[in-house]
Amino acid sequence: CPHLGAHLAHGGRVEQNDVVCPFHGWRWNGGDGRCVAIPYAKRIPPNARLRAYAVREQNGYAMLWYHARGAAPWFDVPRIPETSDPRFRIYKRMRWELSSHIQEIYENVVDVQHFRSLHGMDLDRAAWEPVGGPDAPIVRLSLDVRRESRAQADASGRTEIESLLYGPGLQVTRLSGKLSGVSVNSLTPLGDEKVEVAHTYYVKSSDPAGEHEVEAFWEYYIADHRLDFQIWNHKLYRERPVLAENDGDVAGFRRWFRQFYSGEAAPAGAHRAGAA
Repeated sequence: CPHLGAHLAHGGRVEQNDVVCPFHGWRWNGGDGRCVAIPYAKRIPPNARLRAYAVREQNGYAMLWYHARGAAPWFDVPRIPETSDPRFRIYKRMRWELSSHIQEIYENVVDVQHFRSLHGMDLDRAAWEPVGGPDAPIVRLSLDVRRESRAQADASGRTEIESLLYGPGLQVTRLSGKLSGVSVNSLTPLGDEKVEVAHTYYVKSSDPAGEHEVEAFWEYYIADHRLDFQIWNHKLYRERPVLAENDGDVAGFRRWFRQFYSGEAAPAGAHRAGAA
């Protein structure tokens, strides 16, 4: 709060379209951030204003647009049909806090070799590309993998994975193998080197698989991600990594990701303090 600094998210409340400060009851308009009422004062200071953000409730999340210089949103996140389709239901939603950065996490999509060494997947096909041009804000990742997993793979040992990255904050992953499921994942920066990862997993309401099989599929899916968590929590960012052939297009991915930084660029570790 611009008045005396109370945190509006801790004890504050929403009344109609206003946010009410828990400290002194100042009311802030949710549309443009103006102070519209002070319970003990007739005149409102002309500079009493909060920064307002573009927010959209969609795909099971409240999505907020942040730009360091206040620019308006320049791309839209499309609707993910399974999130509102009555033929699907939320099986589970989980969240974690990691000591990492969203760029580090998304770099997984091009790090093809870690699928073998960390996850034990034999890749038949791996491809990533921006959808609509090299600078498009949406990326598609496609994987065909073979693995020894009765919980996830089909009878032939195959699993197909397709992910769409919508900018730096939202991802949808569709898996098909023994079962078909849809995971909607969000990445929310909580501070420097701190990020919240949330997964919401959807399954078909009419899926003939028993609850035990769905739970086994989910547990295997989450166990795969926990392997990544232990890496992300402790790894360092290498501005100039020593790469080998067949490592994947790390440089290309980093060039694509730079479009989401709205602050002044720095030559080394710029993403650490940037505002993606």
